[in-house]
Amino acid sequence: MKKAFLVLFALTVLCGGVVGGAGVEYDVIIVRSDLPYDWTVAQAYSQRAHIPIITTSPSALDVSTREQLLGFRGEGAKKALILGGEAAISPAVESEIADLGFVTHRISEVDRYGTSARVAVELYGHAGTAVLVSGEDVAGLLDAQRAAFQTEAPILFVKAEGVPASVKEGLKLLGAGEAVLVPAGLSEKVKDELAAYGLEVREFAPGLQARSAPALSRAGDIAVGLVLGLLLSLALRRRGKEKVPYNVLTEDEERVIKAIESHGGVINQDALYEVTGFSRPKISRIVSDLVERDMVEKEQFKRTFKLKIKKEFVKG
Repeated sequence: MKKAFLVLFALTVLCGGVVGGAGVEYDVIIVRSDLPYDWTVAQAYSQRAHIPIITTSPSALDVSTREQLLGFRGEGAKKALILGGEAAISPAVESEIADLGFVTHRISEVDRYGTSARVAVELYGHAGTAVLVSGEDVAGLLDAQRAAFQTEAPILFVKAEGVPASVKEGLKLLGAGEAVLVPAGLSEKVKDELAAYGLEVREFAPGLQARSAPALSRAGDIAVGLVLGLLLSLALRRRGKEKVPYNVLTEDEERVIKAIESHGGVINQDALYEVTGFSRPKISRIVSDLVERDMVEKEQFKRTFKLKIKKEFVKG
């Protein structure tokens, strides 16, 4: 693993980093929707860099995925980032994507801990804050996404009883001084180990802000990023809804989403109380979270609100 990170360090120096301090920018992210850890890391970066995610099966592109890629290619997209090893997304899929005219780049390591660290260093470049969550328990992934959205920080995975060497090296290369810890499934040893490593440790809470948000190195990069984000957002709206796996939702959130879906994707908020059996405060809280994460659109409608699903939810 140390050798892998020496190679990574050399790559980072040669390339000058990537978006967030850097020279390499991607137009689409390719990931498996049924692998919650890969999806969580991809979603955090997608939200930060305004890059659409396209999901794929492990062995071949289906018709829908191919059409999405062709649509983005027609809009000028050229660079595809593949997240995950060859067991997750096969070389055959990578070849198919290349045949559509994309330049592909794969980020992976021997395990999810190393992969998350490499994604952080290669894509974020520098980050004063990092979000750390268990790589062995999916219970904390939703809060990790929320923390990453609020702080624009990368997500790195740790083990229940300690911090892997690859993750420590990643934190060092990032220049992180603060760790936002999602404590689900983690022992106190993790917090102690991070503190001993010189990081200020905070547990996740709503409304977090990063110690220092990563800044783009040149004003031109900001302009390019904004234009690219706008173009791809428009393309995404034309080509169809972004796919999101149900497993990134809590059980109650999934129940609300499926209730809206059962009404054709649009429902009045007042109707949700009867359909789900949830109380008004609970519905309001869940809807607020879903709106904040850009999964549901909320519009004033007479004395209530009209709710509309903005994503395509899939099994995962």
